[in-house]
Amino acid sequence: MRRTRSPILILILAVVLPAATSARAQPAAAAPAEIGIVVERVLPAQVKAAGQAAWKDVEDGGAVRLGDAFQTGSGGRVKLIFDDKSILILAEKSSLDVNRHVYDPSTNRRESLYKLYEGKVRAIVGELLGANSKFEIESPTAVAGVKGTDYEEHYTKPCTTVYSHVGPVYGHNVDPKVVGEAIVQGGAYTVICEGKPPTKPEDATEEFRKRTVPLRAEETVHPVPVDGEKEGAPGGPPAGDETPKYPTDTLRQPTDTGGIPTTPPTSPPPHPANSGGGYDK
Repeated sequence: MRRTRSPILILILAVVLPAATSARAQPAAAAPAEIGIVVERVLPAQVKAAGQAAWKDVEDGGAVRLGDAFQTGSGGRVKLIFDDKSILILAEKSSLDVNRHVYDPSTNRRESLYKLYEGKVRAIVGELLGANSKFEIESPTAVAGVKGTDYEEHYTKPCTTVYSHVGPVYGHNVDPKVVGEAIVQGGAYTVICEGKPPTKPEDATEEFRKRTVPLRAEETVHPVPVDGEKEGAPGGPPAGDETPKYPTDTLRQPTDTGGIPTTPPTSPPPHPANSGGGYDK
């Protein structure tokens, strides 16, 4: 599957070491911390682990780590649950990177950033912890973020659609030079295209909602619902299901950025960086 990325100028610096440099083996870098698990997958679905070059089939119960990349083919699907109990569902023909994940309830800090390169992703987000907490999904044209909700982001070049299932979602162009923000309420959506501010939010039609990402895949055994998933609802688990709960109890440790040094911000992050002149619905 080819990724669609915005054109980026990359400067590569080559460093040639002298022949006399010691050949002593360097210690292997520690693997990034485990921050989540795969709770549902329908092939074709692949993962490229952080620091690796090869793509492999996603495994049920597989660990999710900072820097992992996921992609799905026709009919494929991946559902991830993270240690902060947020959920990401990657639809078919989609590609996403786990770019940033900080979760430490002891300091009221949670910060997540995921990059969607193509396709659709749905996020079910729990309550953010503190003033420095945020949850965002970025595409080549847009940034969408929340403070406790259930929403989707769809990217088909050159536009991104941001749709809210429940609760307010903010969206703006990824280019800070493009001024404007939309606040999308549950049941509505906005479209953000290259070089343009978000459109005025409008209510989704029934036909639009049929194209959104369901909570569950029919091919997968349905666990007991977690917060935000109602039994018997369209795309949700059947009422009366008694299968095991999501294995969130195995995720106990606060996580940081997997060994990358970070300094907690001294003030709340901008929300958003290019706010002004937006829509609110």
